[in-house]
Amino acid sequence: MHNQKEVYLTYYKQGHYITETGRIEYINVHKKCFYFIDEVFELRNEMPLAALIDLRFK
Repeated sequence: MHNQKEVYLTYYKQGHYITETGRIEYINVHKKCFYFIDEVFELRNEMPLAALIDLRFK
């Protein structure tokens, strides 16, 4: 995470399992969320930790 390694993320959103490739920018334990930069559009996304299903290094 600290060296900007790319990961495969699988998370749950609106009744669907979604897998994306990108990198985790940081984790906010107080808000119980993480910030993820997707590989396709390079947009910063905020996601709840509870939605995260699987995380694998690319």
